[in-house]
Amino acid sequence: MSYLSFLKRNKLHHESRWIIKYVDNDKQNLVREVKLVYCPDEYRGVSRPRILHTQEGLIKILKNDKRRRHPKLLQRQERLYGKGCSEQL
Repeated sequence: MSYLSFLKRNKLHHESRWIIKYVDNDKQNLVREVKLVYCPDEYRGVSRPRILHTQEGLIKILKNDKRRRHPKLLQRQERLYGKGCSEQL
């Protein structure tokens, strides 16, 4: 099960936040790493904090990342199942 599938199926604590690291020197902004922050209030006090994302925001970012990585797969699925199938990914 991918992390995206895990996030869609499980509702985590409402105060959970994630940071995202992107691939360096990449024009497509592909996700390199996702980390769960256990104490968001303490993390905000760090000298250079990254943007904290909610579960819904993280799901949107990971969906967009999947679309950028696999455009041919999505085109094939849309051709077979219709355009609504891309919303399920």
